[in-house]
Amino acid sequence: MRSRHLRAASKAAAAAAVFTLAACAGVPESSAPRIVEAVPRSDVTQEPDVQLQPRSPQPGQTPEEVVRAFVDAASSAEDRHAAARRYLTPAATRRWQDDAGVNVLAKTPYYRPEKSGELTIRGDLAGVVDLSGAYTSNPPSGQSYSYRVTLSRIDGQWRIANPPPGLVMTGSTFAQVYRRLNVYFLSRNESRVSPDPRWFSASRDVLPNLLLSKLLVGPSTGLSPAVTTELGDGVSLKSNVVPESDRLQVFLSGLAERSARAQAAASAQIVWTLSQLGATGVEIYDDGQLIVPEGVGRVQHRGDWQSYDPDGLPLSTQGYFVRQGAIWTTAGKAAPGPAGRDGGYRAQSVGVSADLGRLAVVGRLSRGVALYVGAARGELSQRLTASSLTAPSWDAAGGVWTVRNGSEIVQVPARGLPQRVRAQDLDPAERIGKLQLSRDGSRVALLVGPPGGQMLYIGAMSSGFAPTALRLVVPGLTNIVDVAWAAADSLVVLTRKGALDAGLWSVAVDGSSVESMTSSGLPGPPTAVAAAPDQPTLAISEGGLWRLPGPREWTAVLPRGSESADSAPAYPS
Repeated sequence: MRSRHLRAASKAAAAAAVFTLAACAGVPESSAPRIVEAVPRSDVTQEPDVQLQPRSPQPGQTPEEVVRAFVDAASSAEDRHAAARRYLTPAATRRWQDDAGVNVLAKTPYYRPEKSGELTIRGDLAGVVDLSGAYTSNPPSGQSYSYRVTLSRIDGQWRIANPPPGLVMTGSTFAQVYRRLNVYFLSRNESRVSPDPRWFSASRDVLPNLLLSKLLVGPSTGLSPAVTTELGDGVSLKSNVVPESDRLQVFLSGLAERSARAQAAASAQIVWTLSQLGATGVEIYDDGQLIVPEGVGRVQHRGDWQSYDPDGLPLSTQGYFVRQGAIWTTAGKAAPGPAGRDGGYRAQSVGVSADLGRLAVVGRLSRGVALYVGAARGELSQRLTASSLTAPSWDAAGGVWTVRNGSEIVQVPARGLPQRVRAQDLDPAERIGKLQLSRDGSRVALLVGPPGGQMLYIGAMSSGFAPTALRLVVPGLTNIVDVAWAAADSLVVLTRKGALDAGLWSVAVDGSSVESMTSSGLPGPPTAVAAAPDQPTLAISEGGLWRLPGPREWTAVLPRGSESADSAPAYPS
């Protein structure tokens, strides 16, 4: 897979939550699981349902007017897209595969007449949503959408005879009718849940069933190599989720046969998934038997499964940075141990384990650099040398990851010799500017490409601890110089072009949205960033360390001067 380039998105597009991009779209309501019994309407989520009111066919409409109206009407999922079906011939109404995914266009498509009764829909394809509801950014090769429509006259009126499979819509339309929710699977060691974003166009009363259906089917293609589930084969949805005033009742079959450990992990998956809908609790039944894991009440809450948090960090978490070759914290104190006193490491970047107990430091040598690893309060051992090493990143097994000499991905295990790791989807000749593992251990972010042309790739960490299923995310963002995981489903990306042109972006892990972040308060273009859930974003700018505690303005942690930060802000991972 070679890096490819796309012209940078315009500043105007960026300011408006950029690529609503493509918007991203989701699973039509018609793909809901089979309804076993009627589900009463409830207020499990406070988010209002948005229903577009498409127009009915009008007498005398031209072929172009009919096709335009059909595309607009298809944004309404009500009654299996009944409004859109009115523009089809009777035969096409029966054949149309309205659940065959979604093609999301960057802007309003063109309708080019071909000959009498035929025209072509054309547009810039920004992204697609597959049958599972997972969104994928469009490759940056300028790929376009094109579909030739044939119309027939029915009782004197034009009707579509071959509707395009699935749905076609613009990003702006999608933003009105689709919502993103995570389906939670388990990290390989089952210690955390990992979010798998899906897109839905459905009323709130069927969302619990849709979410559970996706959970039972399994992870999306891109995430499946990195996760597992305790809700796989043999576990099924016995009847609809029933909303009560203070809980959701889930009715399954096949879970009670699993071990107590498996039932606990499955419960964590269900509770984390359904808690997004605003439910205060969840009751889980299996063939009529109440599932009550050890230490948890009959009504389970997300707080009962907080240990599975994909972004869990200690309450005492601080940021770290390099100052004059030593490791410091955002509390304005040197890190404990020799690394905080330099200790001869001459640090240029740092990685801190999630439990705060271990450090990995890349330090300068007389020629090249070395990776030092050890207890946070003790001496660090030299584990690896190279001409260059990227900032270290920790995995769940206590290993440290880095990129050696711009091309070789290396894992340094807690014990044993460093191992070179091959990313199967990446051309060995590609330059890798940075590697960062997500805190749940399921995903990896890579900056790939030559200096000035790096782009963001995200992949899954397979059971063999190898990056796989790598894909380009947000091809409109180029010249990326740094990336950090803000949460398990979002990142902060720093782009730079020239000495003064820099941009900070909040990017969804599936590439479905990109939002410009403020630079107000910074004294100059940032050069490095760090991020963590529920923590202020950190940046180096003009030799000082700055933080963004909210959405509006940066404030100084250490201004430029004798107390300045050299580089490399980092949060534990």
